[in-house]
Amino acid sequence: MSLLSLPNELLLQILPSLTEPDDITRSSEFLATVSRTNRRLHTLVEPFLYSTFEATESSIGPFLRTIVERPRLGEYTTTVVNEVYLDKDWVLSEKQQSIADSAVKVILD
Repeated sequence: MSLLSLPNELLLQILPSLTEPDDITRSSEFLATVSRTNRRLHTLVEPFLYSTFEATESSIGPFLRTIVERPRLGEYTTTVVNEVYLDKDWVLSEKQQSIADSAVKVILD
C-alpha cells in the first residue's frame, strides 16, 4: 500500500507527525518538499506550511507579499516567531509598511 492510497484524513494525521516540532525550519523544509511532490499533497500540507511563520530578514517581505496576494493563506497563520527583530529598530519604507498592515489585517480578520 502506498502513502497516496490512504485517505486524506489519515494523511493529515501522518504528515505532521513526521516533522520536528522543536525545529520550525527543518519541519517547514520537510513539508515544503512533500508539498512539491504532487497537487494532492500540496493541498494537504499548505495549511501546515503557513501555520507558523519564523521571521528573518530575507523571509518577511515574501511572506507578507504572499499573504496580501493570497489572503486565504493568512487564515492558516497562528504563530509568528519574531526573535530576529526583538533587539533591532526595524524601519519599514512606506510601501513595506502598507504591505505589512495589509498582511496583519488579513491574518487577524
